[in-house]
Amino acid sequence: MLYIAYSYYSSERKNADLSVLCNILKEAFDEYRSAAVSTYGVRKEEAVKDAAARLRVMKKPANQCNIFDTGLGQTLCYDSVYGRYFYSDIEKIKQAINRLNNHLSDGKTVNLNDLYRELRLPDLSDISQGGAIGWKPGNGAIDISYSSQLIDETPCFVLDYTRNLQPL
Repeated sequence: MLYIAYSYYSSERKNADLSVLCNILKEAFDEYRSAAVSTYGVRKEEAVKDAAARLRVMKKPANQCNIFDTGLGQTLCYDSVYGRYFYSDIEKIKQAINRLNNHLSDGKTVNLNDLYRELRLPDLSDISQGGAIGWKPGNGAIDISYSSQLIDETPCFVLDYTRNLQPL
């Protein structure tokens, strides 16, 4: 019984340490982004984000991946957080984000699985991150930035929603 209690305590302590580390990294990245914008301007910071998006999709080409058909549209999209391609529609994605932001404004927490369900993507219930990270009320809305990339001459929207994403 003592081993179980220690194991639980140890696991809780590791989770707390991970949460602190994530917050430190998020704060450092936010400072970096802010400095990049103030030093080089918004357009150059956007160009850097586009270049990073291009590198992500080049590392994981669509033709080598399973592309999920959400039934919400025929535009190729790329989830930059988990590296998944799917078909959707940009307006449907914006509507899903608005619904989730309404939950946040109502004081409810939103996790990654909630986002994936709204986008009709398989959620991450098989791994802990799906419910362990997301957005909390009062810490800002879900903010998705979009980059447009060409993959084998097919336009692809790259979705990045790491801003305000945090451990729950």
